[in-house]
Amino acid sequence: GAEGLGSLAAGDGFSVGRAGDDARPLVSVKTTGGESPTRSILAGSAAASPGKKAGGKAFRGAVVPDKAQAFEEYKETDGAQMNGVLKENQAQLKDKKKAQRDLAVSINAYKREIDALKDQLQARREEQQADPTGEPVVDEEEFALVRTMKTKKQAYREAFEELKVLKSEVEYLTKLSESSRAKLVMEYDSWYKEVYEDEGDVGKAVQMLGNSSLGGRDDDGEVMDDAEKFDRMEVERVMTEDPESLAYHNAAKNVFRKSTVGAHGKTKRVKGEAQPPQV
Repeated sequence: GAEGLGSLAAGDGFSVGRAGDDARPLVSVKTTGGESPTRSILAGSAAASPGKKAGGKAFRGAVVPDKAQAFEEYKETDGAQMNGVLKENQAQLKDKKKAQRDLAVSINAYKREIDALKDQLQARREEQQADPTGEPVVDEEEFALVRTMKTKKQAYREAFEELKVLKSEVEYLTKLSESSRAKLVMEYDSWYKEVYEDEGDVGKAVQMLGNSSLGGRDDDGEVMDDAEKFDRMEVERVMTEDPESLAYHNAAKNVFRKSTVGAHGKTKRVKGEAQPPQV
């Protein structure tokens, strides 16, 4: 056993050791409810090293932000480019809508002016019909009214054609903005699942265990099961973060192997004292 650990009391089932007075407790991640120890280790690793990435995926810890908060984070990081496209489309749409409104105001103004000119021209012609001579006369004032009305009608037609173009552009940019937003949200959902959701955490842990310094085998070269791999990874973490607490860890956890003969003479693994990983 490790120096200062004390003696291990042999007994049926799980053996518990007595830690020496100089042994320091291990600060470990506790599991609650039905939470798996593998997930707890992932949370502990994230707490010790926020933003740490393993295999291209970030372990952000046990506290997962709500999707609205995470969306704001995503728009400033991985989704910045797509968010920029969306903002550009929305800005263009805003400008086109304003131009459409302004042009509609101008068209309505042209229409009112044309109607007023028509009324003036009609009144002028009625005055001519009331002339005793009965002969129609096109004077300078009537000619000016006709010329002005013609100019206003031309401006009205041009503005109306421009308004139709703007309407098409607004419809296009509206659909483009909706498409950009949908793509941003879709890519965000994939990002959120990859970074924050629990699915795949166990697979990540197994991959980490398989990539440990022992390559998934114990000191005798035998293939370890998932529980043993987990215990070995925990010991490696303790050795890395706080080597002096390994004695207490061994007493409290009693991980890894002692061989004993079980039923039918088959050798089975039981809990035993953990040793620092071989290098």
